[in-house]
Amino acid sequence: SSKQSGAKDGELLFLDRWVDPKGIMDFFSDSNVVEQAIKLFTSKDATVWMPAKGSFSYSLPAPMGKPARFVGMIRAAIKSPEQAIATFAAVDAKAQRDARKRGLLSHEIFIKLSPPGDSSPLELLGLDVWCDLEGMTAHYSDPKEMAGLRDVFAGPPQASVWRQAPGNWSEW
Repeated sequence: SSKQSGAKDGELLFLDRWVDPKGIMDFFSDSNVVEQAIKLFTSKDATVWMPAKGSFSYSLPAPMGKPARFVGMIRAAIKSPEQAIATFAAVDAKAQRDARKRGLLSHEIFIKLSPPGDSSPLELLGLDVWCDLEGMTAHYSDPKEMAGLRDVFAGPPQASVWRQAPGNWSEW
């Protein structure tokens, strides 16, 4: 893993996309799903996120001959969703050309959906998919690219880098 990564050995990241947040909440609260998950995992951080409306998101085709995939993820408490979305949109639009040269394939921003009665802080999740680990590391280490984002956080962000798991995985 990258020196910047907060990901730990033995961790596994699943990214599920659902049309309806109720559907994912119903699925993961089903007693059979919970029972099987207990057998597989020692801990979990089950959260639901919605796309940040108004953010600068995109997905670009991968360059030929670059099959490797890496996910750069940032998660942080934020002061205001509107401020965070506007700031990220401005920074991301400006950085897109350099990021693409370094291997960025897709970029998305999400805001945490909290269940009723949950008073935990507002959070932002950023997911970037890259085809070049060195390019990703260079981009995230570049103070020019990251400087404009600092003011949106209400605390230190948690950053992690995830490498595509080996083997054949089903995607649908």
